[in-house]
Amino acid sequence: MTESSGYIEPTQNSGMKLVRRNIKGSIFMLNLLRFRKIADYTSHPELAPNQTSHPELAPNQTISGEEAFQCYIQHTLPFL
Repeated sequence: MTESSGYIEPTQNSGMKLVRRNIKGSIFMLNLLRFRKIADYTSHPELAPNQTSHPELAPNQTISGEEAFQCYIQHTLPFL
């Protein structure tokens, strides 16, 4: 990850470097997440946060992709 990008750009070379680190044990899951500046709900507007589901939001307030992901995590954790 570079300081300027804020995310990892996976390449064959970066995958090789990961394997060559000789990490002991199994890798169960590796998440490479990149978030939008503003969460995009155009495909499913019914899922967009609103004042009913998030009373702290002002009318028509947008949230970032990272904030949307955190909402998803908070909703999902009780089911795990």
